[in-house]
Amino acid sequence: KQYKRAHLGTWLKANPFAGSSHERTTTTPLTHIEIQTTKSAMSNSTESQKIREEILEDVLELYRSKPSPTRFRHYSQEAQFEDPLQYSEGLDSLQSAFYSLPKLFSSSSPTVVGKDLNSNPITIDLSTKYVWKLVNKETVIDSRVILTLKEEKIVRHEERWNNEKLSDKSDGLIGRVKENLRAINGEIVHWVVRDQDKQ
Repeated sequence: KQYKRAHLGTWLKANPFAGSSHERTTTTPLTHIEIQTTKSAMSNSTESQKIREEILEDVLELYRSKPSPTRFRHYSQEAQFEDPLQYSEGLDSLQSAFYSLPKLFSSSSPTVVGKDLNSNPITIDLSTKYVWKLVNKETVIDSRVILTLKEEKIVRHEERWNNEKLSDKSDGLIGRVKENLRAINGEIVHWVVRDQDKQ
């Protein structure tokens, strides 16, 4: 028995991790394809985040009444814009909606009160102070901007004042009338804002 104990002690000293949870396990190294896939996923994620940060920057400049061609770089050609006053379809018409702002306001100052850039749609909560040109009066509008993306391009830009859903034909006759009026207003704005204003 003493020999067995001594022999066991010698074996444990030679194998200190035997019978314990500290035994080494063999890790299979990643293949070249797995490494490249991981790098590609990380790169795509970084690029997507960069695009969404640019979208936030562009949208804020639009709401500062400072539209420029660069600020529409992430909108698709078929993009829609809709707020309680107007509906615009197509990038050219959408641009008219924002190029009309400097005609109406001497300044506008949006403050971001909340945002979610990681979802689709992106949501940005704004409190924007507008200063009218003709009457020198200030108006503050609290709104939620909802940006629907397709392949990292904005296909719909919706603005809800006080985060209230826009009325449409699903709300009955009044909703249908409001929806039609928004479309008419969008056509008028697009007609008033000339191409040379979009430089």
